[in-house]
Amino acid sequence: MFSSSDQELAVTHLCYIVECTDILRRDGYGTYS
Repeated sequence: MFSSSDQELAVTHLCYIVECTDILRRDGYGTYS
């Protein structure tokens, strides 16, 4: 069982990765499908 702090940190880290990847895709490719 994860402690709440570890779980929150993991979720936050994952969100950062997803957001950064999405931003890079938008900046790099402009409009994409």
